[in-house]
Amino acid sequence: MLKYNSTTLPTTAKRVFKMSLALATMLLCSCSNDLSRQKAAELIARQQKLPAIETIQLGKSYLKESRHDSWGVCMVIGDKYSDSGVKERLDGLQAKGLISIGEKKQHEGECNYVWATVELTDEGKKYLVKDGDGEYQIKVNELTFGEITGIQIHEQFKTAEADYTVRKINLTPFGGNISTAPMNRRATFALFDDGWRIK
Repeated sequence: MLKYNSTTLPTTAKRVFKMSLALATMLLCSCSNDLSRQKAAELIARQQKLPAIETIQLGKSYLKESRHDSWGVCMVIGDKYSDSGVKERLDGLQAKGLISIGEKKQHEGECNYVWATVELTDEGKKYLVKDGDGEYQIKVNELTFGEITGIQIHEQFKTAEADYTVRKINLTPFGGNISTAPMNRRATFALFDDGWRIK
């Protein structure tokens, strides 16, 4: 038969109570209302999926000329080679050795088309992200998290605002004149029972 010592039971109960109180205090402290810069940075980077690759679309063909054999009008499909800046941009990429520009003729019904065709060189293919049917998706830079520049907590509303910066890094020759200066942004957070979340 199990016998209890009258002094042992209260002492054990006191220990269990003290341990429970200590554990509850630790849990409450770990769920602090303070939003640290490190925690804000982690949440922003995760939500924005940073670092991220930024791309441009580069068409594989541009209409240079369309002519109808009789008096009709040919349907124009796609971007025109003569559109504002297209020719200059493509000529610039060709001068850098990133693309080669060719020409293709096409006859449909009574319409004759002349297309400027674009093909990536071996150098240009280094920055290829996706090769689609009518266009290339090309990497121009990476967007990366900079730093938290300030946090303002609104305890009454259980919200916070964090000012932060992002930067463009690892620029490619396809990027042109992209600034690498930090860009200012702001994120709003809300406090839930499990911690801070971005709104």
